[in-house]
Amino acid sequence: MKKIMISAFLLASLLGGIHIAAQSNAIGLQKYDYVTNGDTNMYQGIPNIGFPLFNVEIPTTGTSVTLSVNYSTESISGYSLISDVGKGWNLSSIGSVIRNRTRDEHDYVLSSSGESVSDVYSYSFPGGSGKFYIGKNTATQELTAVHTSPSNNRIIITKDNSQNDKIKSFTIIDTKGNRYLFDKININKIHRGGDFSFPEVPANTKLINSGFLLSRIFNAKNEEVAAVEYETTIESVNQFVGDLQQNKIKKITIPGTGSIEYLYLSNTNPHSLNNPGDRDWYQLDKVLLKDTRSQIINQYKFVHTNDHLEELINLDKNSAPVQKFTFQY
Repeated sequence: MKKIMISAFLLASLLGGIHIAAQSNAIGLQKYDYVTNGDTNMYQGIPNIGFPLFNVEIPTTGTSVTLSVNYSTESISGYSLISDVGKGWNLSSIGSVIRNRTRDEHDYVLSSSGESVSDVYSYSFPGGSGKFYIGKNTATQELTAVHTSPSNNRIIITKDNSQNDKIKSFTIIDTKGNRYLFDKININKIHRGGDFSFPEVPANTKLINSGFLLSRIFNAKNEEVAAVEYETTIESVNQFVGDLQQNKIKKITIPGTGSIEYLYLSNTNPHSLNNPGDRDWYQLDKVLLKDTRSQIINQYKFVHTNDHLEELINLDKNSAPVQKFTFQY
């Protein structure tokens, strides 16, 4: 098993919880707990290592955006994509709806009897998560989300009327009445029988909506309280099959509170969606926490060596080191 060694230096101000006021709105910086940074899944014997970075309250919602970076030995498999953080590492997502297992290109299929069947979808948003499949309400003839386990979250499905059996967006309403809109779509491709040697023509290559990403959050009064910006890359497979699409997070804005920005290292290699290889084209450089005047409050620097995350450095608003973790594999 690969070993991770962690070293850290601390300023006295980080020994407890920190709260910084930004125009009368509190932005919380996560306290580090070295006892619980590393633990083990007792059922599978898999070590879990996580570092909380930012925790920003979303006013009037009773929830917050929490950003963390996590390591798992499950992610170092040769079958796993090397993430923008590094091999084995992942940065937490603000929210998404993804298909657990892709069987075909359709988001859902209406059977000859009029029933709807689909893959199982997993979703997450600040403060909630769950799984569902797409069914059909026999009374209203509308598509409906059927949770695989009891949940009080309500899911609204909006069909894409321009394409058969495709979804345009999902809207999830939590128990507090907050609404989460997932309408930024990642489009991937699948090949007949998994064989990439077949010619890429519509009979062999199909486009799939592989993920729906969170773009906006509204409170119970229907006021927009958070927005997520993405960098969108589009690449054609060919004129017959269609276009691939990838959305990469750039910024989370919480009006009246501040923002979280994602900075990536420059990459001179072609950004190919058709042939992505075994790693994310993006490599994370920094995440920044800013106030409403776009002034840096806190930031983290990611130092990479080849495919691995070598250091995670907490910097203050003037880019002076505050805390550093060093990883050896």
